[in-house]
Amino acid sequence: VFSSFLIFKCPGVNETIDSTDPNDLLAELDKVVVYSAEENVDWSEKAITGLEQSLPRALRNSIAFVITDAGANDHHLEEEVTQDLMNKQITVNFLLSKADGDWCYNPASEKECSIYQNIAHISGGKLFNVTTNEELNNVLRHLARTLDPAHIVISQMIAHKAGQQSQVINVDQSIQEICASVSGENVTLSALGPDKQKV
Repeated sequence: VFSSFLIFKCPGVNETIDSTDPNDLLAELDKVVVYSAEENVDWSEKAITGLEQSLPRALRNSIAFVITDAGANDHHLEEEVTQDLMNKQITVNFLLSKADGDWCYNPASEKECSIYQNIAHISGGKLFNVTTNEELNNVLRHLARTLDPAHIVISQMIAHKAGQQSQVINVDQSIQEICASVSGENVTLSALGPDKQKV
């Protein structure tokens, strides 16, 4: 398995580390310094630049994870990055983390916040807004299932406004297990059988 790790932060982007050894990735993760709100004021970041610089190294059909707690001040790169993602069929998942839930702090424009949802939607990925350790654990479990070659995504839905949404999934004897996940604020999930009764 080939992995590429890159740290983006204002005012720039660090050098990319490429490796096939999982221990190299873990070693780089251990070097990451996390600042609390009291130590450092969060502003928008160069998240899309970081993604753009990692794409030439990424293999076709790769899965990318972008972890940030702020909006993107380089949203002008959206069209270029989106084209590269589609050419290589790369899936991008965004994990937005902020203790108070306000991860998009003081944006200069609405685009700084919406670009993550746009790229996730176009690439077939997901956007997770995490505010608690329990939510983080749920996201990590979902991502582990995503990386399992025995599991494939058969359907997904993105709702841009509040309200009830429904999705029909055809199930036959070849499907042994179905995993469903939702992300967002105050969301619930119900599964109904052919008789419209909850299962």
